[in-house]
Order: sequence, then structure tokens, then C-alpha cells
Amino acid sequence: MGLENLLSVGKLEITNNAALKSLTALEKLESVYESTISNNGNLDCSLKVQPSGQPAYLPKFLPASASTGNQVNCAVAPKGDFEFSKQSSIDSFKGIEVIDGNVRIDFGKSAVTNLNALNSLKEIRGSLEIRGAVPLLNSSVLNGLGNLKLIDGDFSIRMVEGKVNLAPLANLQQITGTLRVFSGLEGDVFKELFSKFEIQASSPNQLRPNQSFLGGLHIQGCAEGTNAENCKEQLKNIKHPKINKGSFIGGLRNLSELTLIGTNYETVEFNFLSDVGSLTLKSNPNLTGLIRLNGITDTINIGTGIISSNPNFDCIQSKLNISTGQSEGNKVNCNSALAQNFVISSAANLENLKDVSVLEGDLTIQVAPDSKITSLAQLSKLKEIRGDLIIGARPDQVSLAPTNRGLNSLAGLEALELVGGQIIIKRNADLSSIAQLTALKQVNGFSD
Repeated sequence: MGLENLLSVGKLEITNNAALKSLTALEKLESVYESTISNNGNLDCSLKVQPSGQPAYLPKFLPASASTGNQVNCAVAPKGDFEFSKQSSIDSFKGIEVIDGNVRIDFGKSAVTNLNALNSLKEIRGSLEIRGAVPLLNSSVLNGLGNLKLIDGDFSIRMVEGKVNLAPLANLQQITGTLRVFSGLEGDVFKELFSKFEIQASSPNQLRPNQSFLGGLHIQGCAEGTNAENCKEQLKNIKHPKINKGSFIGGLRNLSELTLIGTNYETVEFNFLSDVGSLTLKSNPNLTGLIRLNGITDTINIGTGIISSNPNFDCIQSKLNISTGQSEGNKVNCNSALAQNFVISSAANLENLKDVSVLEGDLTIQVAPDSKITSLAQLSKLKEIRGDLIIGARPDQVSLAPTNRGLNSLAGLEALELVGGQIIIKRNADLSSIAQLTALKQVNGFSD
């Protein structure tokens, strides 16, 4: 066409050219303010032959204010990654229905005043990020995204201050990646985004959203590395969206990612959540646990978990089944707790409790009469037994022969502070002293 070096143009009009087949000569074109490309019966506006033989959309900044009557219209799908930091760049996408790539909308320099030109946009085949300071972000500024139905990637909201209203995104039907909400955001984001998906029912058990709507969830109030005092100060001005049995998020079953960093949550409630691919809980000063309310089992299976610096978080009460990961700086760490009843039937069994500090169920020490156990030293880190402590025979074992031969004392239980149930010490062959329970402060049941 002779336009191979054209970089920008104010107005472009290509109409009624029956023999025109492609616009490949406009490969370098980066900016078009207004264009009309129509009634070119053989024109494939997207056609450009790559070395692989696959077509690519070209040119990537061609807006096609009017593109009709062509073999393939120009408003098909601009391909690439786009950052909108100027109003003119947003206006150049007027009429586009699909963007095949990632989109970032940056309000930080106040150069973007509205998104009205994007009111035809239905799909983003990549991630969407909205970021910047917010005085500009009033309740109507996102109205231009009112027809957006699909974000085939992550949806990130990174604001510095103020409030953004997401209600204009009422037609959004699917986020295949992770919803990422960062500091400075106020309001009930989930209600604004997901209200039309919630089932208004008398019982929260009936709240069962379409699982495919959302892939993962990331909420962050303070940047990683912020010390606890500064983070707590920042959180005074942040209201994080609700996650409870009555919210859309609370009804999900599976998440590829669940991340809470520097939030002010005390508890997070899920009705049906059973599987999380990656769980990160860091620096949440008030978080006590994740709660699963309904289902066949109340355990949440975690692929990889990083749970650290949550001083009130009790991993065992949250009943997290973590395959791999790390846990430190919490009230009860995940790698030091067992959510089960445990029976020590041989000296070898003690090794399984070597590093455990909290046992959610009962602990029974009952070694058969033909075996010996001489020490409980492997239990030196055990601080809490939230069920019964049974040393010897259970109450229903009235005819059991004396057990635990060789066990003269309870040495090894010096760190034990709490027994949530009762203590039963019965039918021990050689036990002569229980004076080692010096740290024991609370027994919620009764002793025999």
C-alpha cells in the first residue's frame, strides 16, 4: 500500500475497495484517533501471515470506529498487552468487543477521565488491572466496562486511597484467574461484583454459586515486608470485603489460590470450600482461623501452604490438611498439630508425635502387656491435648490386663498445659509418679 512506515494518523478512512484483501502494510501503525473501514468485501482486517503460518491481528492500535461490510471487520480482537494511561489511548479502542491480551488501566496521573469508549468491550482474553490514586474514581468512572462479560485471567484492583465502585461491572460473568484486591480499597467489593450470582435464600446452605465463575482470591492490605506496627496502623482505614457464610465467596467449593496478607479479618467463613491449590496467610494480626461450615467433612485440603506471622491463628482448629509448605509465627502452627485421635501402642509410635505441640483429639497411651515403654521423652513439645488424656485403660476396658510395663513416671509431659477433656490414669503396671505434670493449668473434664 506504500504506508509501511506510517506510525500515527488522525483520521483513517478505507471504504468501498472491492479488491483490497489486507492491511498488512500498516504493521508499524501505533495510533489512530478516528477511523472508518467499511464495505471492503474481501478485506480481512486481522490477516497477517506469521512465520508459523498463523494469523495475527493487525494493526494492534487500529480502533475502527466504524468497521462493517468487510470479510473480517477490524474490531475483531486487537492482540497484545495494552496500558491505558491516557484518555486518547482509551478513546482509540472505541467499538472494540474483544481484546486478545492483558489490559492495565492506570488512573495514577489523572490523564484518564472516563472509560466510555470501551462500552462495546465484552471479553478480555488476558488479565485486567485497575490501579492508581482514587479521587478521580467516582461511582460512574467504570461505566464504560458495563458490557464486559469475561476476564480470561486475573482481575487486579490496586488503589492507593479512597473508594472505587465496582457496581458498573454488573455484567461480568467469569474471572478465570484470581481476583486480587490490594490496599486502599473500601466497600463490599464482593457484593458489588457478585450480587447477581447470589441466591437469596433463608438458609445459607442454598448459596451455591457457579464454581467456574472465579479461579482464586488474593486480598492484601499491607505490602509484604511491612512491620506489624505499621501494618496495623494502615489497616485502621481499610475495610476489607466480607467473607462469610452469606457472601458469594463463602459459597465457593474450590479455589486455585487463596491469599490473605496484612488484612484485618478475624475469621473467614466458607460453606463448602474443600480444596485450595495454594494457600498464603501472612501478617494478619486478628485472624483466628478459616471456618468451613457445611459438607461431608469440615477439612480443607491445601496443595501448598505458607502460613506465617498470624499471632492469633490456630491452624489445627481451622482443620487444614496441607500437603507441603511452611508454618511459623502463628498461635498454633500447622506443622506442629494433629487433628486426630492418637493411640500410642508401642514405643515406636512415639516418634510420630516428636514435634507436635497440639493434639486436637484424644491421646491414649496403652502399650500391650507383652511390650515395654520406658519413657515419654518424645512428647516434650506437647502443650495441648484438646480431647482426653488416657494413660492405661479406657473406662470401658474393665478387664484389661495392666499395661505400659516399664513406664515409671510421666517424664516427657512437663510442657503439657491443657487437657480439653478428662484425664484417665488406669491399670498401669509400673507407674509410680505423676508429679511431672508441673505445667498443667487446665483440665476441662474430670480425673480418675
